[in-house]
Amino acid sequence: MPLKPKSKFPFLDEWKQYQTQQYVGEFEPEQNGAVICGESSGGLVVIDLDDKALADTVFKDFEGLKKKTLVVETGKGYHIYTKPKGSLPDISIRTINEKGQRVDIQCQGTYVLIPGSIHPDTGKEYKIISSTLDIDEIDLDGFIKNLGSVGFNIEGRRKKIVDILKGVKEGERNDSVFRLSMGLRHNFDYKAPELLYHCGVFNKHLVFPPLSDLEIKNIVQSAMSYDIDKIRFKDVLEEVNKPLTELHLKYDNEFWKIIEDHCKKAGVSRTALLFHCDSCSKDMVNDPQNEDHKSHFITIKYQ
Repeated sequence: MPLKPKSKFPFLDEWKQYQTQQYVGEFEPEQNGAVICGESSGGLVVIDLDDKALADTVFKDFEGLKKKTLVVETGKGYHIYTKPKGSLPDISIRTINEKGQRVDIQCQGTYVLIPGSIHPDTGKEYKIISSTLDIDEIDLDGFIKNLGSVGFNIEGRRKKIVDILKGVKEGERNDSVFRLSMGLRHNFDYKAPELLYHCGVFNKHLVFPPLSDLEIKNIVQSAMSYDIDKIRFKDVLEEVNKPLTELHLKYDNEFWKIIEDHCKKAGVSRTALLFHCDSCSKDMVNDPQNEDHKSHFITIKYQ
């Protein structure tokens, strides 16, 4: 499908139908293009390396791989086009190592830029570097298992929503914000502007260290790309619906506003909350005028 020139954003106002059917329209000469993974492309899965240095780490023979399946050089890394030997995952898999390097497995409903497109950040063209245009099958489960053995955080993508809301650290940030975005979208029908706002607040107060604004925007865009009816998200819905019994926030200028919003949504009074300062291991007075713990990290519980 067509994207805006030198952009990762769709040119079409409505494009979700192409998650299950092929786009047969036209492309303008200056537009970027995207291929939608999953059902509409015959079960396509794209392994997305954000750093070229990862190729020899996650693949035993990267040079040999380029002779077997389509490989595209992106603005910063590589896209490896494959089809799984088993079932097609119904949600993309995002992994990260301690260096902050990422390997994403793009599955049903997400899309990647096609060769000939221009990367919006680097200005580089996406180019085919394989000697074949064939798309080879891969043991995807085995590949994911191997990612874990070379230091990529696989389990972090299954972090529960109730645990995410207590705060997340490096190595689980992207996946946690993505799962939170999906939970908010599915449970409250939030659109992109609402997701951007709430994920931005979450990122500022509960992600250590916070992600960049661009990363938050990209995660929200990815979450908005999924077809709700095609994702089994019962576990997330149940997690979001559970009453929140604990919050972790930094005491900054927005602290009491967040508390007020939480109480309104939860239907409780502020007097029903207990505050404990994690930074100095002392209870905190439940009073907006109290500034003894400014810039400290506070745990809030129900009485």
